Amino acid sequence: MWRVTAFDRDGREIARLEVNGGELTIGRDTDRQLVLPSASVSRRHARLVLDGPQPFVVDEGSANGVIVNGVRIAGPTAVVPGVRVDIAEFHLEFEVPPPMTEAVSPISARQPPVADPDDVIRLIAEGGPFDGRIYEIPPGDLTVGRAVDNDVVLDDPSLSRKHCRLRRAGAGRIELEDLGSSNGTFVNGRKVGKGAAGPGDTVRFGELGFRVEGASSGGTRSSQASPGGGGGRASSLGTWLVWGGVALVVIGLGVGAAIFFLHKGSGGGKDAITLMAEQAAALVKAGKEKMADKKFDGAAADFEAAIKIDPANGEVRRLKSLAEAEPQHEKLGRQVAVKADLGDRSSFESAMRFLAQIPVESMFRAPNGTKLSKKLVGFGDAQCRQRKYADCAWAICKAYDVAPPDARPGSDASALLKEAEKKLVKDKTYTPCKKH
Repeated sequence: MWRVTAFDRDGREIARLEVNGGELTIGRDTDRQLVLPSASVSRRHARLVLDGPQPFVVDEGSANGVIVNGVRIAGPTAVVPGVRVDIAEFHLEFEVPPPMTEAVSPISARQPPVADPDDVIRLIAEGGPFDGRIYEIPPGDLTVGRAVDNDVVLDDPSLSRKHCRLRRAGAGRIELEDLGSSNGTFVNGRKVGKGAAGPGDTVRFGELGFRVEGASSGGTRSSQASPGGGGGRASSLGTWLVWGGVALVVIGLGVGAAIFFLHKGSGGGKDAITLMAEQAAALVKAGKEKMADKKFDGAAADFEAAIKIDPANGEVRRLKSLAEAEPQHEKLGRQVAVKADLGDRSSFESAMRFLAQIPVESMFRAPNGTKLSKKLVGFGDAQCRQRKYADCAWAICKAYDVAPPDARPGSDASALLKEAEKKLVKDKTYTPCKKH
């Protein structure tokens, strides 16, 4: 028998399974035996196969692969106690459990701790951008801050990246520990390093205020704020949890979190994780289309919405950063053109400095690089005709430097450069061009 334990990116255990034989299926589909609910995980990502006493992990054609001890596997790979298997932002560990006196089924999911139904603690946002939002606090340590790797992400400039740690203290109370934040953590208006709060107290992180409420409830669930509370959405300050046949999905959305309950369906239809992945993909597609039309603000908004659905997607974050920077890249491109049109060496040097500030992935890099390269070739040709061979060779060499790979100067430029370098062969100050 083998024990498989799954952890999230913060090292929190989210599932533990006992495997006695056969195979353990892994993926984001809720019909998998080990569900890893993330858009970065493929629907049918991998499986663990028990072939006699030696288990093997197999990648089932996933998009992001299976990493065993830091190496992406290409075929069935043996696992032993202590080996680490990474799947997207999750990692799995394997061990042989001690002998058990009770018989266990081949695969049995670890059950969550039973919480006291009369000890439900909520934070209700009062004022500010999150007014009326309700956050239910489950057991365990939780971090609050501006960075996306917190349990609850509050995208507000008054918060530090890692601002505060919370934990339940029983009887409707919470303990707070400030994590060295810039703008402090407060209980009833008093700044604290460590403190406690109960029903009716107020807590504040930076400039964001919340009221503590303890109330009876049948368990953590999604709820709505009262009509007078700003219509906020309730959120759990948690993470992905897989308990038995139910996946409790908590997704950080930059300004809070959205909570969903995903059950194994009786058949038909798409599960919520698949729908979320499709929504994220549609937003990315729309953002790229807007980028092509130079509608950069709209593109950045689409990418931001996609990040809220799939916060682990580094590629979408890169696209959002690029969309936000493209207006500046467009201005730099205009400066490249203005300087190149002046047609002297000093102006060309300025144009190249502007071009260097435009990243390769920008839509403005290649066309401006192509135009500048052609201008430099023209300038070099003119300098050669005037027997100014040093300027001629410099210009042609720089033309190769700035041109994109598919628009490098042709054979005429190469011949021109060779002719100039022949004339400079005795010039000890000249360094031959290595770009052609």
